[in-house]
Amino acid sequence: MNIFSQNARLSLLSIVVLFSLSLSAIANAVENRAKPQPNILWIVGENLKLDLGCYGAKNVKTPALDGLAEKGVRYTHVFSTSPVCAPSRSAFFVGMYQTTTDTHNMRSHREDGYRLPEGVRPITHRLKDVGYFTGNIATMGEEQVGSGKLDLNFVEEGKLYDTDKWEDLKGNQPFFAQINTLEAEYDIYDRQTWKQPRVQWKGEKTHEQIATVDNVTPPPYYPDHPLVKKEWARYLNSVSGMDKTIGRVLAQLEKDGLADNTIIMFFGDNGRIEPRGIHWCYDTGLHVPMIIRWPRNFPAPNNYQAGAVNDQVISLIDITPTTLGFAGIARPLGMQGRVFMGDRLGPERQYAFSARDRIDETVNRIRSVRGKKYHYLRNYFPERHFTSLNRYKEKCFPIKPLMRQLMAEGKLSGPAAALMAPTVPEEQLFDTEKDPHEINNLAGSNNPEHQKTLIQMRAALSVWMVETQDQGVFPEPEEVVAPFEKEMHDWFGTPSWHSSKNANGTPLFDGKTLSGWSTDTEGEVSVVDGELHILAGKNLWLVHEETFDDFELTVDVFMPDDTYNSGIGFHCENDKKLKGYQCEIEGDDSGMIYAIGSGWVWPKDTEARAKFATDYTGTFKPGAWNTFRIRCEGTRIQVWINDIVITDVQDDVYRSGSIALQHHGKGGVHRFRNVRIKTLGSDGAAPK
Repeated sequence: MNIFSQNARLSLLSIVVLFSLSLSAIANAVENRAKPQPNILWIVGENLKLDLGCYGAKNVKTPALDGLAEKGVRYTHVFSTSPVCAPSRSAFFVGMYQTTTDTHNMRSHREDGYRLPEGVRPITHRLKDVGYFTGNIATMGEEQVGSGKLDLNFVEEGKLYDTDKWEDLKGNQPFFAQINTLEAEYDIYDRQTWKQPRVQWKGEKTHEQIATVDNVTPPPYYPDHPLVKKEWARYLNSVSGMDKTIGRVLAQLEKDGLADNTIIMFFGDNGRIEPRGIHWCYDTGLHVPMIIRWPRNFPAPNNYQAGAVNDQVISLIDITPTTLGFAGIARPLGMQGRVFMGDRLGPERQYAFSARDRIDETVNRIRSVRGKKYHYLRNYFPERHFTSLNRYKEKCFPIKPLMRQLMAEGKLSGPAAALMAPTVPEEQLFDTEKDPHEINNLAGSNNPEHQKTLIQMRAALSVWMVETQDQGVFPEPEEVVAPFEKEMHDWFGTPSWHSSKNANGTPLFDGKTLSGWSTDTEGEVSVVDGELHILAGKNLWLVHEETFDDFELTVDVFMPDDTYNSGIGFHCENDKKLKGYQCEIEGDDSGMIYAIGSGWVWPKDTEARAKFATDYTGTFKPGAWNTFRIRCEGTRIQVWINDIVITDVQDDVYRSGSIALQHHGKGGVHRFRNVRIKTLGSDGAAPK
């Protein structure tokens, strides 16, 4: 049982961190305020692995970053602390693991008043203390060069930047500026993604077509399929597009006379934007590029050599104290990142530690230990693997639904079929030198080297979790997680396979005939491609012949995206005129309960109905398939739309009757499929 509340745990953590940082208050002061200070420019690449020409990547054109690497240091073993943006950024922006500061869950603490533990501060605040002007650059003249993205799991720490305009930098030196690249990202931030047949990449129409279906080779854990190659080419072309933008930024830095006074640090915020990349703790989700170029007008550190390649293991939280060191600020005691470049180096890392926790509506927990050669993963929920639902992934990454289809058709084999397995081993160990795609799990190997490595990395993880006070052991409350189901559905929709997976019971519609269904109203009722289609000029009820008492009904519904008015009837009696309950299908009123012929059951009054429509705006989506689940047990009526609870009400007027489908005479064809019902026993469960 958890004895301590979350606040108590964080208060204890705050005391520990504050004590450590208080001891170093003097040490954290500026080493020499009279000494000139360099400008510092972070260029943060979105969602990419080592997919640049200077790292040997094919079918990309990255002259700007390749040139930066020729003049700077290129790092080969840098790993993010999380395979997704917000936790990763929340970590490297303060130099602390997100699992220590309780910022490990995706887009958490946005509205709960959360504050960072005492003594843990954003890097921009520390730099402002010593005279730095700060910018999160979005525009350069009339051109947008950065997203202006923050995406931090803390929002109550005050102002973080002074400007978002490039033009403000030259007159405010020394400056610390951050540019978050636009490319290698899907264009999703209008939050209407569910409407798009295919989600485009940011700037896709302007990307040079260097990578094509004919010249790319996707990883072997995907099927050899044209769609896979097409998406892989789009990703690589997005990387090339990113480099063009970076090239314009570097050219402007030279033009403004700032290049010789500015340290440039380019790195990725997390791994590659591919189905098995971001969100997962494989190298594809964690391994990022990093290049540092030192300016001419400042003496370089002893361990800097232009054109060098460095293979030391680095965690992204190490960039925080390293950047502070560039500004003359000693690494604060208690900060978990280490200095890897400069004149006050920390001990070299043996391992980089990473963590994945809840991402959007998808709850999971994975921990990663990465050395130079071996990579160890601990999967705390083996049943939550690649095939688990994440609506963003299902909508934006067409490779994933393709793999579901091919798997169902028996057309996957080898690593692709293994990736679609419903579970993953609790432990995984990969030799990344011999197996760069991390396909062959060595956790069960009898090889003495593998066994020794497994024991060492397993122990290292256990120690790290204790020493860093890994907050992932404490699950988020259900009331925190539940709203993400609706938010992600409203944004990306819910795939039909998920609804079908949750549907069980007996089919009321066989997908071939109208057997068991009848109507006494004139209209067109037909079966088309396994769907039940209804078109009528006036109110029509299609009624099933069987009657049910306590049950759980599942129906997939597709309404035209213009005018429509429909419903699902249940506990219906058809004595000359239909009576019973109706679950409304009409825009944001969908899910309301109406007693046919007598009035609203829930919500009862106009004010309550207006609030209902506001609370559930966008849950039902015209022009797309939606899954209704209606459960009647005794006097209790519950309705879910797309797995989101809409209605939970008590009413005892109708306790038994038929199921019916309605066309109210408005709009075009109303489509229904997967009509299934499960009768419930006295304990609320289906009888065995």
